[in-house]
Order: sequence, then structure tokens, then C-alpha cells
Amino acid sequence: PPTTPPTTAPTTGPTPTWTPPPATPPTTGPTAVRPTDRPRPRPTRVPPTATICAEARVIGETCVAGRTVTISSCCPEWSAQTTADGSGHFEFGALTPGTFTVSAGGRSRTVVLEGCGSVVTVNLCPVTAAPTTPALTVTPVITPTQGPTAGPTGTAAPTTGTVTLALETDHVQVYAGENLTLLLNLRNGAGGSILTGVDVQCDFGQFLFLQGASAVIGTPRVSGQVAGLELDRLGAGTLVSLRVDARVRPGTAVGTNFSLQGVATTGAGQTIYSNVLNLEVVGGEAPPATGVPPQPTQSTAGGPEPVPTAAPTEGPGGLGQEIPYTGTGVPMAGVMLGGIVLLARQLRLRRAGRRED
Repeated sequence: PPTTPPTTAPTTGPTPTWTPPPATPPTTGPTAVRPTDRPRPRPTRVPPTATICAEARVIGETCVAGRTVTISSCCPEWSAQTTADGSGHFEFGALTPGTFTVSAGGRSRTVVLEGCGSVVTVNLCPVTAAPTTPALTVTPVITPTQGPTAGPTGTAAPTTGTVTLALETDHVQVYAGENLTLLLNLRNGAGGSILTGVDVQCDFGQFLFLQGASAVIGTPRVSGQVAGLELDRLGAGTLVSLRVDARVRPGTAVGTNFSLQGVATTGAGQTIYSNVLNLEVVGGEAPPATGVPPQPTQSTAGGPEPVPTAAPTEGPGGLGQEIPYTGTGVPMAGVMLGGIVLLARQLRLRRAGRRED
């Protein structure tokens, strides 16, 4: 009989277990920085030389030779000093637009340079001192300046934001017989009140002929050696200019110095003085001018002398000569010739009609 093989029981061993491999930390590399996460530079104080303008200047006088004058700015903090010359005048050039404080001898003024072309004049003379007569070098300003201007002796200069009056010209060294243009700029600062009954005028003295005055608004006038402008009202933040065309009197001696100053009054009793403008005659008759001089745009009766006009050229064919009349009356020869032509045409028409018949 077949033999049944013995049954072999399975061998029991340890149950296999699965051990996960140790976790490997990810490799750490440089973290990308987004543009918005980049560190931004902190704002730094901008030095006053960062926006220096060669034409931005502060000029003035102290009436004391050798006096130390200081100019300073708060934002950014900056200051500089200079010394007044032998006539008591000083100048700070190459400044930045902004607000500055100018002080000397215990007096100080706050000035504002609005732009790179701004020039502001200040008066730091003592109250009891008289203004000096030497000429100041004044550069014409295309854009009117904002800020205080020098007032007469004993009167404090206006502060920024109030009514200011500036007297300007295109040049201060003139020739005898030369034409000259002067501007009186009256500004009512922003934030001020409306001015009524405004009157601006300036006495131009014995060395100038007044040829005319003009203004965009208001009523300009010329009476003798005084030119002026009348305004019913002047709103806040408004500037009005009076243009005066003048001529240096021929024969004025070389070296003559004369000063001009404007004044404005209001219906409320305010009185505003302009800066003192000093002119100097540096030569005899002016060199011949090129172009046509400006003509007055307003009536100037009662003061200015008439401008001479060129005389007509004499000689054959010259201007001003009457051309002789060479006519002989009605052209009879032409009339007779026309009649003959018409008569000949009528005869031809009649002959043609007879041939057809």
C-alpha cells in the first residue's frame, strides 16, 4: 500500500516588519527674494547743494561796511556767512529754491526763493541809518519773485504772504538818451484779503522822460514825472504789473546816480514801499538802437515829450515830394478810334444782310 508522507508543520519565525527609511531633510539653498522684499534705502537728508540753482540769489544791504551776514535754512538745516562790502552791500548766490532767514546786526528777514530764477532783495540796515547811494547790481527777473522786499528807512519790510511791491528794470547802467523799460509789480499774497481802492505810483525824477505807461488790468496814468496805476480791487494770490517806458535825458553827465522807489496805497490805509532801485549813467549818448523802440499804449498827456520822427528824404523821387500831374484831360483820340471801329462793324453787318436778300 502507498505510503503517506508525513505532514511537515510550517516553521514559525519572526514576523517581518517594514521600517521606513529615515526622513532626509530637504537641501536648504538661497531663498529667492522678491522685488518687494528687497531692503529699501532709508531717506537721507538732502544737502542744500543737491538742487543748487546758479541764478537763485539773495542780495541786500546792511548800511555798515564789514558787517557779518548769515543766511540759514531749517529744512534741511544749513547756514552760510558772508561779509558786507565797503558800501554795506552783500550777496548770497547759487542757492536752492526754498525758505531762508537772513540776519545781520540784530535784524533778520525771511525770504522765499520760488524757483531757479528767483532774486530777492532784503534791507538789513539799522532803523536810524540812511540808505546808501552807490548803485546796486540788479538782475531782471522774468518770473516775479515771491517774498519780502526792502522798504524805506524806518519802515519794516513786508513779510511773506502779505502785499509786496517790486521795482525792476532790464539794466541799471544806462546811457544819456537811452530808452529804458521799468516794471512795478504789485502782488497780493495767497491767503490775504481782497484789496480795494489800490493806487500804485512812482516818481521818476528829473533824469528821465516818461514816454508812456501800460497795464493788463487797471487804469494806468502818466502825470509829469509820476506814473501810476489805479485798481478797484486786487484779489488774493494776484499779481499786477505796471510797465513804464522812459528815456534818459540827453546831456545827463556821466557818473550821475539816481534812485527810484515805488509806493502803493489801499483803501484800508495800507502803505507798501518797493525796493530802492539805483541807476547810474555810464556813458554819453546811447549807441544807435536796433529795431523799433516800444511805443506807449496809454495816453501820456501832461508829462512825456513827443518822440521825434524821421524827416522825409529830399531830392528827386524822395519821400514827401509831390509827383507832377502830366495828364491832358479826356483821352479824345481813344474815343474817336472806338467810334470808327463801331461804325465799320455796322457797315459790314449791313452789307452781309443785303447779300442774303
